[in-house]
Amino acid sequence: MGKIYVDRYSDLWDHTVMRIRNAEQKCTVNGILDKEKFIKQMVTRLHRIQHIEKVHYAIKVLIERGHQDVAEIYDSRLVMELLADSL
Repeated sequence: MGKIYVDRYSDLWDHTVMRIRNAEQKCTVNGILDKEKFIKQMVTRLHRIQHIEKVHYAIKVLIERGHQDVAEIYDSRLVMELLADSL
């Protein structure tokens, strides 16, 4: 698996930021983020992602927006991909 570089000036970066902000808005009630609902929604999205490049972008955006716990879940997907590729 080659190295993937995240380009903050790309359309994919903008799209990823938009998707995560939309998820935050959907999971916010009375100005407070429902963390459990947000995590569940983001894990559902993780299952649907087909391209590993998108996982890398999502991790960077999640970390930037303060969602380290969700970023770690996404990172575990990358670990699983590496393990599957090495078999």
